[in-house]
Amino acid sequence: MTGGAWLEPLRVSLDYLAGFIDGEGSLGIERINNGKPKLYRWLPTGPPRLYYRSPEHTIRVQVSNTNLDGLKAIQEVYGGSISAMKAPNRPKNKQGYRLTWNARRAEEILRLVGPRLILKRPQYLLLKEFMQYR
Repeated sequence: MTGGAWLEPLRVSLDYLAGFIDGEGSLGIERINNGKPKLYRWLPTGPPRLYYRSPEHTIRVQVSNTNLDGLKAIQEVYGGSISAMKAPNRPKNKQGYRLTWNARRAEEILRLVGPRLILKRPQYLLLKEFMQYR
């Protein structure tokens, strides 16, 4: 049997997800560069650099773990996207995976689990304020 194939589908509670985010997750604001990039020179003699005209900011919630089955169980209930994490400088480590929610999905996750967070409460409160004034 492959790992986890014998398990029945799991019901992942909001309390479990909040604990998982508290222990294995991160909450943050990500800058996204939109629009056409424009070249500009910081100094007249310096090299040109790219400048994006309309940067935007969005919310991101991530949880990381080496147990892919656990992340898939969470994903089945709450959505998100799973990606493999690369660690080329640590070839002997177990493969890690990341479950990510961006933008509106991240806001939905925070509305559901935010009041249940303990360790990540300060970050949650900042993101809640960001969502209110955005």
